[in-house]
Amino acid sequence: MVEVVSESTKIVDYPAKRVEYNVLNIPEYWIVDPLTNKVTVLTLIEELYEPVEFFGSDACGGKQRIQSQTLPQLELTVEQVLTADS
Repeated sequence: MVEVVSESTKIVDYPAKRVEYNVLNIPEYWIVDPLTNKVTVLTLIEELYEPVEFFGSDACGGKQRIQSQTLPQLELTVEQVLTADS
């Protein structure tokens, strides 16, 4: 499951969706936030979501690879997700 944040949905995408997906027992979902240049991966652990944030570039200017427990073979960077054609 992936949510893409926009100016009009940012209030709902962070707190409200967490509750919604928890009720549905979704094991992992992503919040793609082009407003802050980050991807947050939320993994359901013991009925609570644990967030891990990945940013467009690290402190050295490198491209940060997104890590997913559900899809460990995935090899995407935050830039690839943020710049993908719609």
